[in-house]
Amino acid sequence: MFQTYATKVAGKEEVLTMYGQSRLFDRRSLAFAIAVVPIGPEAGTYMVHTLEKACEDASFTVRTKIELEKLPGQPAVEWTRPLNRRLQRLFGWGDVAATADDVRRAAQNKNTELLAALVPQAASLIRGNQVTFEQIPALRDVLSSAAPLAIEDRNEEDKDALRRAEHEATGQHTWSEEPNVKAQCSRCCGWDPFECKCGMRLCDGCRQPPADQGTPRYTWRQHPTDPMPFFVLDYAKWPDSEKLAWIRQEIGSNAELEEFTEKWIELFGDKIGGGAMQRAACLKLYRAYAPTEDAEDYKAENSLPPGVLQGFQRLFFHEAPERCRECSKASPRGYSHPIRVCGRPYCSKECEQNHNRMVCRKCKSPECWWDTPSPGCENREPQPVSFSRYPPWTVYVYGLKQSLDYNPYYPWAQHPMGREQQEREERKLAERWLQAHFFEPRPMDDREPAWKRRRRS
Repeated sequence: MFQTYATKVAGKEEVLTMYGQSRLFDRRSLAFAIAVVPIGPEAGTYMVHTLEKACEDASFTVRTKIELEKLPGQPAVEWTRPLNRRLQRLFGWGDVAATADDVRRAAQNKNTELLAALVPQAASLIRGNQVTFEQIPALRDVLSSAAPLAIEDRNEEDKDALRRAEHEATGQHTWSEEPNVKAQCSRCCGWDPFECKCGMRLCDGCRQPPADQGTPRYTWRQHPTDPMPFFVLDYAKWPDSEKLAWIRQEIGSNAELEEFTEKWIELFGDKIGGGAMQRAACLKLYRAYAPTEDAEDYKAENSLPPGVLQGFQRLFFHEAPERCRECSKASPRGYSHPIRVCGRPYCSKECEQNHNRMVCRKCKSPECWWDTPSPGCENREPQPVSFSRYPPWTVYVYGLKQSLDYNPYYPWAQHPMGREQQEREERKLAERWLQAHFFEPRPMDDREPAWKRRRRS
């Protein structure tokens, strides 16, 4: 049983406003609001009621449908559910569970959208970069009734900035009757602005900026003699349907696992204890979120590709081990894998060779090699290796050079292991430079990697 309900309705806003006023008149509701969400997957018109006494969901839904059928146009009810934190954010009413630490942490991470959701009074200032990230936590304290003296605790420069931000957020500017012909607008640098006592100067155009078409708008009423607030529900255990709706509301329906996990930790990470339980619950929800053809790839952690698994685990604990891209073997605690190719770690040379093949940088073909280029490839023809005749002795391959500790032209200074060994080393050196300059390793997509082959005990 709940006392505040939100109902999504398909009907005219004027008709629903008259309906809400009639409910206030005969005390069927003690607080009423209409919120219009213009864009997004949850776009539509919503009614919010606070009742005098709590009642069951089903009974409230039936009574509301019967009453709306009698109105002009017969507005249709899509669904009715208790007002929760997800719907509170959707309507642009903030977040009842947000704390000063949450705002401070979002400001440190420079998360503009999260700050706009947690401090909706200053959303236009935050999105318009009219306040700095360092000022937002103090502005939140100023706008809340919990800290009315927060401005006085600041230095003079911060006091002026916070007063201007407070007037902007609350619309409390007191403009001068005549413009100042010797000053410029604080936003567009235009001339003849009007001035406020807080120091803000705005011209006629900037004093009435165009409304943000994507911002939800709302109106609310309370009973004149017995007003009640809107009670917001924060589930101890959120239903999966509400979790999916909230995540899609925040990041859309096409997010990758890493972005999905970051949002899951932000919204529901404190609801489940234990690292393994959190990761399992997150993967279970992502299977319902991901497209049908991709859901089978996320049954458990051992079914994730090594790179995805490493990033997924490090979102829960930063000390998660590095993973070999071929066999998904974890590195020892505090160490990384010894072999890296193009930034990808491998636990052994065998894994690196099994996972990659050398391809031409130009035509991307593995058959194109430095001594047998593919037809039509723009790769350069092989050239002989040249050496300098005087110290310091240097070998040149395609314009690249490598210093040597011996002179290859004089028999008394040749390689100590003989001429044949010297030629083999020169050939290896040439191939190494050719591979580094004209070829690159690419993962082989036409073979099954070792981490996909299930190990048997």
